[in-house]
Amino acid sequence: IVVISNLLSGRLISPLQRLQAATGRLPQQLAIEDSDRDWPVSRIAELDNLIYNFRQMAQALKGVFRDQLQLNEYLEQRVSERTALLESVNKELQEEIEERKQAEESVAALAIRNQTLLQNAGDGIHVLDEQGNVVEANDAFCNMLGYTREEILQLNVADWDVQWSREELIEKIRSLISAKAVFETQHRRKDGQIRNIEVSGVGVLLQGRPYLYASARDLTERRQAEAALREAHRRLDDIIESFPDATFVINTTGQVTHWNRAIEKMTGVLKADMLQKGEHEYALPFYGDRRPLLIDIALSMASDPEFKPEEYDLIQREGDSFLGEAFVPQAFHGKGAYLSATSSVLRDSLGNVTGAIESIRDITERKRIEEELRTSEELYRSMFENNRAVKLLIEPGTGLIVDANPAACNFYGYTRDQFQTMQITDINMLPREQVLAKIKLAGTEQKNYFIFRHRVATGEIRDVEVYSGPIGIKGRTLLYSIIHDNTDRQQKRHCKRVNGPMTKWWPGSRSASINSESRPKAIWHSIT
Repeated sequence: IVVISNLLSGRLISPLQRLQAATGRLPQQLAIEDSDRDWPVSRIAELDNLIYNFRQMAQALKGVFRDQLQLNEYLEQRVSERTALLESVNKELQEEIEERKQAEESVAALAIRNQTLLQNAGDGIHVLDEQGNVVEANDAFCNMLGYTREEILQLNVADWDVQWSREELIEKIRSLISAKAVFETQHRRKDGQIRNIEVSGVGVLLQGRPYLYASARDLTERRQAEAALREAHRRLDDIIESFPDATFVINTTGQVTHWNRAIEKMTGVLKADMLQKGEHEYALPFYGDRRPLLIDIALSMASDPEFKPEEYDLIQREGDSFLGEAFVPQAFHGKGAYLSATSSVLRDSLGNVTGAIESIRDITERKRIEEELRTSEELYRSMFENNRAVKLLIEPGTGLIVDANPAACNFYGYTRDQFQTMQITDINMLPREQVLAKIKLAGTEQKNYFIFRHRVATGEIRDVEVYSGPIGIKGRTLLYSIIHDNTDRQQKRHCKRVNGPMTKWWPGSRSASINSESRPKAIWHSIT
């Protein structure tokens, strides 16, 4: 029995132990094992059925574990995909948040910038709705109309614009919202002043609503300045027209802006035919061709001090002014004339050159007189210097000896330089008062013949006859005195004690009996 029991126990217990070993930690092992397990075999039907059931259960569990693993893998993949999607969405959301933050910062900065520009703009900026009510305005606009900001925000455009009615203004606002434009109008300030205003308007959308963005600029001072400038130009035109000298003006491009009546007469060219002409058109009436005149020299030398003029006989410069003389062959309709011109550059208040003006004067007669004077002076100099008669030029008021000819220097023994430091009283033996009285008689042509005693450089006293009378030289009235040495004759007369009328020796003629009071005065007129 014991043997049978042991045998039966071995046949029963051994499969059970193997079954226990095969099924121990069965779920964990099935989850990680892919191959089939080594299941025990028993000849006991009940035990074999138990092993079969465990084996079937293990197979079922293995399928469940396989499905669970696939599900886990699918779920992990889905979780990974959703996680990646969430991360992408989160990143996009963060980027959007950052962009929105930056946009908000930009909007805030732009708002600050716009507000700064609005408040610091020189023009009067204001925003109107479609009915003309003020929505926004800067300080410049408030100051322009003389209202506070609180007051201006309560106003309508019809409260200050005096050029149009309220209905016309509303219509104009709507048209400006559709198409921007610039126009001029008039605004009434709070204090009642009417100002000339230039308005630039353009339509804008704010929060989906149309508004008019307008910029106003006060033109009152500019219009007053323009009117003053026009008046100044009119006065300048009148002044230039009234000039007795031929005068014209050009701008910096060389176009003629003024051409007065005197230059019309000189050239025969009417103002209407010359104004706005350039390219040296103004030179044609003077020279017959286009060439620079003194007015161009003034402009050129104002910008280029090294410029060298060639057309004029004489050029003088005094600051921005230039003076020149030239013979102009075509002047006065081809007759030709010597002309004197004065030209100056014109500058604005900032010192910028704006043009030039030239005045021209006919100096032909002056040239003729100068030539005659030059010839007369040469003749006088020839008569004075080269004549063998003793001659002196005397200042009638003081008795100063102005000049002496070589014959006088030889007769008196003084040099010309010495004479020019002396007075006639230094050689005339009469008292000074009597000498000056005689000079006065000669200067007024009451008497022109005198007998004096003169002292020469050696101290010798000589008896002289003097013929003296006034003469004009270079704008001065002097006494022209001709001296004859009468010493020898006076000595002979004294020796012979001859009585009778005075005799006069005249070069190239016989002695004649003459009375000093009856000598002709016409000789001085012929000398002068």
